Amino acid sequence: MKKWLIVLYCLLLIPLYACSHQTNLQSYQPIKSNDYDPIQTVKSAIELQPPTYVDLPAKVEVTNRYIKLNYLESAFKFPVSVFARREDQIETETLIFYEHIGSLKLFRKDVWWVEISDPAGNYIYSIYTFNEDRAKRLIDALTVLMDSARSQ
Repeated sequence: MKKWLIVLYCLLLIPLYACSHQTNLQSYQPIKSNDYDPIQTVKSAIELQPPTYVDLPAKVEVTNRYIKLNYLESAFKFPVSVFARREDQIETETLIFYEHIGSLKLFRKDVWWVEISDPAGNYIYSIYTFNEDRAKRLIDALTVLMDSARSQ
């Protein structure tokens, strides 16, 4: 009888736990404004991400056609001895072309983040911030850059 109560208790707790930890999709309509530099807005949003939520790129390049993110990854090489180890850095590059962005979604849980997806709905990248205004301004800037890239 005691085992059944434990099982029943667990079955009741799992849905409650799942519901309390859902992320909240926020509705936001982008504002296309020329009050700011969209390239600098995107660059600073990527560079100022909280490092506890994302691996920060070592280098960020934002142009009017794409976002280029360079990451440094460790590659360990074991020469003669297992104890003598040399660490090398491998640079990887991620390119996000504005014309390949299908949707931008704004989410909020402990932090705000913008999720970038392709036209088929596949995940591309997320940009995190503690600031709601920065997240919304990021969507505005990406929308301006997407429209500009598609009109060329």
